[in-house]
Amino acid sequence: MHHSLLALLLATPALAQVPVELDLAPGQLPKSSFPIGFSAADQYLIAPQALELGGVVYFRATTEVEGPELWRTDGTSNGTWLVTDLYPGTYGGVLGAGIVLGGQLVLAGNDGSTGFEPFVSDGTAAGTNLLANLRPGTEGSNPIEFVAVGGLAFFATDPDAWKDGFWVTDGTAAGTVQLLEGSSFASPTPEFRNLIPDPTGHGVLLEARQPGLGWELWRSDGTPAGTQLVSDLLPGSASGGFQDPVTLGSKVLFRGSGPMGSELYETDGTTAGTLLLSDLEPGPASSYPRLTAVGREAHQLHFQATTAAHGIELYRTDGTLPGTFLAADLLPGPEGSNPSLIGV
Repeated sequence: MHHSLLALLLATPALAQVPVELDLAPGQLPKSSFPIGFSAADQYLIAPQALELGGVVYFRATTEVEGPELWRTDGTSNGTWLVTDLYPGTYGGVLGAGIVLGGQLVLAGNDGSTGFEPFVSDGTAAGTNLLANLRPGTEGSNPIEFVAVGGLAFFATDPDAWKDGFWVTDGTAAGTVQLLEGSSFASPTPEFRNLIPDPTGHGVLLEARQPGLGWELWRSDGTPAGTQLVSDLLPGSASGGFQDPVTLGSKVLFRGSGPMGSELYETDGTTAGTLLLSDLEPGPASSYPRLTAVGREAHQLHFQATTAAHGIELYRTDGTLPGTFLAADLLPGPEGSNPSLIGV
């Protein structure tokens, strides 16, 4: 069997405290199996997280024979193996490790007969099975953006392949329910995106588009009746948005668009608690703040924003107006240093 190289450095608290290199395919240099979910950069991939369940870490890796599939490791060579070749051949059966829900994983899987659909896995081949075939046939609904809150997993379906939707599951077929339906087929832009836990701990916040509205902030407690619009920042078909959401303490910060342009907003999950936090570029012009969880440290968040005076520079906020300011003008003048966050 000719596998490509998997060279994995593990320093997960549940496993080894000292980095361990695991080569699953000796002699196959210089090829790599591209394990994902072990770096800050992986947050930009679809369902990339390496997940810990019962002292074992699950992740996606690619080999020459199996393609992208689900793997597991306990931090040792003997404890590292392919969970299952879900889709036999090189096409690959998983988009990522998904999320942990109770004692199992919920992930986007494809066994070759369904297309990518929600699957569940207990970490064994026998315990990796189709959860729900949301789009019957071989095309698949392409579930994305899994978020687990309070015994429920929320996710969206990808409109590139099918009419998109917003769903919830308790890990059973009967408990897999559509909460909102998209308004178009094969849309190039998802109508349900940027899912993040509600800071109250009861459900999720998300950006959604529905008839008569643009993309706006919604919340859901996991029931159709409890899935509601939170704030219409730009009334009508224009989009106020809920971009780059990051949790900071008891609130979620995000980039939104209103009368003052595209600026830094905050929300506690309520209409009254959704407010402009700071107009970094005063007036209707925009600072286009770019937020990422990589920039979060304790009770502060570092982020990138653009102003006419400073260009693109590094800003910092503690979630209050006085605590939101230019952290460093690394390249004085309007050009800006265009900083990229790699961690704090």
